[in-house]
Amino acid sequence: MGKLFAIVFIVLAIWVGLEIYSQGIGGAFGGLLSGLRGDTEATPAASARAPLDNVRDKVTRDHDEGWARRERMMGEGER
Repeated sequence: MGKLFAIVFIVLAIWVGLEIYSQGIGGAFGGLLSGLRGDTEATPAASARAPLDNVRDKVTRDHDEGWARRERMMGEGER
């Protein structure tokens, strides 16, 4: 009986940990744990996408700068 209790406890602990890791304290379990953060505002799930937006913008900017550099180099060779 003790082994069964330990297995169930481990599975529940992993589930809670993954829920908090993937959605943050403010978004886990529908915001149930948002009071543990210390502030009253819960973190919306959309704010987790902000780093992805930053990366996408940087890649787009670098890609555009690379094409501009290639065009400048091709233009210099024709003169």
